[in-house]
Amino acid sequence: MKKVVIIHGLGGLKETYFPHLAETCKKLGLEVFMPNLGSYHDEGGTSYEIWKNNFDKQILPHLDKETLVVANSLGPVFFVRYFAERKVQIGAYISCAGGYNPLEMNPSAPQRIVTNETAIKTISTFVPQKKDFEIVKNLDFPKFSFFSDNDRFFLQENLENYSKAIGSEPILIKGLSHFDMTPDGKWFTNFTQLENLIEKII
Repeated sequence: MKKVVIIHGLGGLKETYFPHLAETCKKLGLEVFMPNLGSYHDEGGTSYEIWKNNFDKQILPHLDKETLVVANSLGPVFFVRYFAERKVQIGAYISCAGGYNPLEMNPSAPQRIVTNETAIKTISTFVPQKKDFEIVKNLDFPKFSFFSDNDRFFLQENLENYSKAIGSEPILIKGLSHFDMTPDGKWFTNFTQLENLIEKII
């Protein structure tokens, strides 16, 4: 593995553990691509089509069997739709906190998302079809899915269903919510289990 592509979620390139992850990957000798594909906060909003166009321009030329892709939150459903369309072969894929249906949110999800018409409209453009999951499941590269038992956005069943639908190895880590806050309420900045898996893969 020579490259890693790190895909963010709905809010854009602001995942709290991304900076440390990127530095770790660089130290492991990987070329790091961390594109800002778009956020629902952007003027005019964003959508799957906007992300796809940005990904085509910024990332598609770098995808090959020496590339590892890591996706967080909304990133995993983007991955499914995009790779079902493009059918690109890569080295490996890791999803983090990705729900099978991103519109089926945990009742504990922040109201700033649940009641935000722009956010919900944005998410609805990303929802894959069953056939998309089947295509990705049949793509021949290793797949892994990290999720927690207390994710504030998605119930565990939703997270497990994503892993089953793409045929990934499920990795449950208890107590780490959406991989953004620690159990004691601090920002989650060091995803050690993910970094260790990446080191093992490469």
